[in-house]
Amino acid sequence: MLKNYVLGFVAEETRLHPFAGDEDRASFKALGEQYSRFFRQLPEEHFPHTIRLALHITNTDWEKEFSFGLSVLIEGFSTKLPQE
Repeated sequence: MLKNYVLGFVAEETRLHPFAGDEDRASFKALGEQYSRFFRQLPEEHFPHTIRLALHITNTDWEKEFSFGLSVLIEGFSTKLPQE
């Protein structure tokens, strides 16, 4: 599960590099703004939740998101370990 999380995260970030143009944060921010505009143009009566959540799925702080997910997995695993 941990391996899949890491590889999936890397694959997603890598997939977005060509769309962003280069690897700097400004390019990823511009890409996020582009996606935000796209989501705001969707018909609200058909996609209310997607539009509401667009801010959270288009402006990613990759390091924070990875750390958060990793800590969730590790904390979850630790609750399943046998208590001594």
